[in-house]
Amino acid sequence: MSINKYKTHNNVNPQKNGISVVIPAYNQETRINAVLQEVIKQLSFYDESEVIVVDNGSTDKTCNNVKNFNNVKLIKELKYLKSPYSARNAGIKDSKYDKIILLDATCVPSESWLESGLKKLNEDNVDIVAGDIIFEFQKNNSASEIYDSLIHLDIEDSVKNGRAVTGNLFIKSYIFTKVGMFPEKIRSSGDVVWTKKATDAGYNLVFDKNAYVYYPSRSLIPLMKKRYRIGKGHAKNRDNTTSLLKLLKLFTNLVRPEKSKNIRKRIETRGELWMKDMIVKLWLVSYLVRNSYLTGKIIGIIENIARKISNRCKALFSR
Repeated sequence: MSINKYKTHNNVNPQKNGISVVIPAYNQETRINAVLQEVIKQLSFYDESEVIVVDNGSTDKTCNNVKNFNNVKLIKELKYLKSPYSARNAGIKDSKYDKIILLDATCVPSESWLESGLKKLNEDNVDIVAGDIIFEFQKNNSASEIYDSLIHLDIEDSVKNGRAVTGNLFIKSYIFTKVGMFPEKIRSSGDVVWTKKATDAGYNLVFDKNAYVYYPSRSLIPLMKKRYRIGKGHAKNRDNTTSLLKLLKLFTNLVRPEKSKNIRKRIETRGELWMKDMIVKLWLVSYLVRNSYLTGKIIGIIENIARKISNRCKALFSR
């Protein structure tokens, strides 16, 4: 498909030339200050820019911290709580510039982040730029944090498949006019769905290793919760399957641990050699994390089946 198929700029309401940084936030009081300080510092070299933080129902001091920054606009998305995609949609709709940067409230930009990402975005035939995300280990290189870094956020590989996460994404604003906004209400997988929709429509997604941000790795319980949400999101938003056969297969996979050679391969491709000394601990973490993902996917499929049955019953009784 031609890259330029949907680029009819005359049919898109032009926005002012500049930069809009949209940051969805939910209970990020410990991280938001560092993120905003670095973003504001880098934006100071550009005349036309804005920072929009979209609070998604925080119960900590996130909003108070944001209010301490006079040049940051704080808005709230309270209709769909704990939905970063609904929060991003609200920020995008409120933005006024033609370049939109989606940044997570946990991602602290590197010094080369903004300059490199914008330079790549301004290249010919580039519509979306996915910046790299570098893990920060928090608790003495725990097995769960290491495993988190081995299985998540391989941005370069995702881009090769036409997908990217929204934690660090540079986008030309007219794409939202053509492709639409992110799915509302959901917590996981909306970014990969949207970016795949954009690339399938002919827009060019590229990777920029120099536009990187720092992201904190997760301890075991948050990591398991994350994998559960991803599994459920995949079942609902990517597969949307109602297959009983697939459901049974997932149940059998719950008792089947990951092979240690797979973990070693991940270390060789994404990690460092010293991580092999923790192979037993990593294997134990992988079992718990993998089952969290499978459980989420099972629940998602069951909900898909229940929804399908409900729709059929409604259609039957409405005749």
